[in-house]
Amino acid sequence: MDASLCEVLREMEFEKKYTNDHVLQIALDRDSHYNIPEGYKVGGMELGFDLWKCQLVLHKGFDHEDEGLPQPLDPDTFVLAPHADGALKVFAMEETEYCAHCGLWYIKGETAYIEPVVTIPRCRGLGLGRAVIYEAISRAKKLGAKRAVALSQQEFYHRIGMEFSSEFCTWEPKAGNLL
Repeated sequence: MDASLCEVLREMEFEKKYTNDHVLQIALDRDSHYNIPEGYKVGGMELGFDLWKCQLVLHKGFDHEDEGLPQPLDPDTFVLAPHADGALKVFAMEETEYCAHCGLWYIKGETAYIEPVVTIPRCRGLGLGRAVIYEAISRAKKLGAKRAVALSQQEFYHRIGMEFSSEFCTWEPKAGNLL
């Protein structure tokens, strides 16, 4: 958390109400080698992109399988979010199924943003999450990024080498201070 900004907020009679999330970071000058089990491959759009398979890995990876299948997106109207770079979307595949995914946002500058990361339940614990993140950040490094960040408090990110950087907090005016 930015200590100077926090002091200004306190002087203006704001108080920290919630810590929404932790900002974790990983330096991209480190080794980002990964191993994957036999029968899987890791890559990006060069493996081919299938919007339905992408929807399914996100749906399953966020544990929504018990809700049935998602409503298919219309490929003619599907648009990546602003600043999303399809070249930085990385998947782990087994045969033709997407089993893990890492999205990475990077425009220019020092920082890339990791979001979202999922692994389907039957493939968790195989190293696929680490593999898709490491592949995505190595691609961002080639474009000029020096670090990557993620908003999370999950232990998984610490196990792959990410460290606490700061907190993402909500500040509100103190009671009686209506500005």
